[in-house]
Amino acid sequence: MYFSLEDRSVLLRFDKNILLFIYLSFVVLFSQIPIFSVYYIVRGMSSFMMIIGVLFIFINWKILIDKSYIRDKLILFSVYFISFSSFFFNDDIPSPVELLFPLFVYFVVRIKNIYRICIYDYFIRLLSLIFLLGICEFIFFLFTNRLFFDFGYVEREDAGQVFVHGLFSMINVGEIFYRFQSIFDEPGRVGTLCGFMLFILDYNRYRKEFIVFLIAGILSLSLAYYVFLVIFLFIYIFSIRSLRQIILLLCVAITFGVAYSYNKDAFDVGVFDRISVGYENGTLDNRTKDSAKSKLITDFNNGDIYWIGHGLNASLGNGNAGLFSRYYSIGIIGIILLFITYNSLLFTHNYSSNRMLLFFVFWLSFYQRDYYFNPPDILLVTTYCSMPVLCNKSK
Repeated sequence: MYFSLEDRSVLLRFDKNILLFIYLSFVVLFSQIPIFSVYYIVRGMSSFMMIIGVLFIFINWKILIDKSYIRDKLILFSVYFISFSSFFFNDDIPSPVELLFPLFVYFVVRIKNIYRICIYDYFIRLLSLIFLLGICEFIFFLFTNRLFFDFGYVEREDAGQVFVHGLFSMINVGEIFYRFQSIFDEPGRVGTLCGFMLFILDYNRYRKEFIVFLIAGILSLSLAYYVFLVIFLFIYIFSIRSLRQIILLLCVAITFGVAYSYNKDAFDVGVFDRISVGYENGTLDNRTKDSAKSKLITDFNNGDIYWIGHGLNASLGNGNAGLFSRYYSIGIIGIILLFITYNSLLFTHNYSSNRMLLFFVFWLSFYQRDYYFNPPDILLVTTYCSMPVLCNKSK
């Protein structure tokens, strides 16, 4: 049996678990906060929060957990296969977070649909609130070069970046133009997450949240987000049947127009110039350097195929990410396992056109960013795909 998000009265009957659902939604959100943030109070904090969440779920096992399916176990099998093969073949010891993420995700996926809807609902509302406050702080900084409340400077040592840290937004002061990243580690993470929201949110229910995610994605200047936005608009234009949909389209156009007029140089450099360069090079992939691609292609042509990869912590060097980087670290077998596992989650019940669209968007996102088993992605995708009513949005 499946429940509509509109049936809020059903969700409120389970008030004794509401605090747990709020906590789990907060854990999913907190998994995105970088260790250099002032909100990351102690080392290993996200791992500790996940352990508590898993324990609470385990204590309420009989009430919360649904019947186990093969697809649920695939999450544990594929990730732990990748982790332990990385250890046995490359002496690469997985970090606690790499071991806890899949366990936490496994328990969240196994929660009954109606309970997972509640977590999904709180997560979307909590994230949109943080983004809204972050957008206000970000815009205030653009005009005044100040934040509402300044925690001072923080440094991301692995990338040599320095940020001024506000309550709901961090600003990379070393960039020639500013991009919105809220309290996440980089604008691209905000852009990718907001890109997903374009396709999975029920606009009739989450109208305000949709607008917030739309603006956050635009201000992130994430090329991936703009690719998702173009795909969304292309499909949306051909499905317009009501005045409300026309108004939504106008909101998108006005939001982009206002943002562009106030920050033209940033848009030109951050988005349009990258598209122009990508067009000249025949690809929009700027996540992998040419030298790294050349090395991988040469190795492949010489018969040096990475079946297992070089280990989870192996790197092609700074500035490289995406599918090529993941191929180098976990190999062909690891990527195939991830492909099978995610598709089993995407196509939980049927192969509708909406699922196929989400399939395309999800793997396009993975190609350029490769956050495998990222808690927000799993929560959003599995909840969307396990609720047919969510896939048949009101027009």
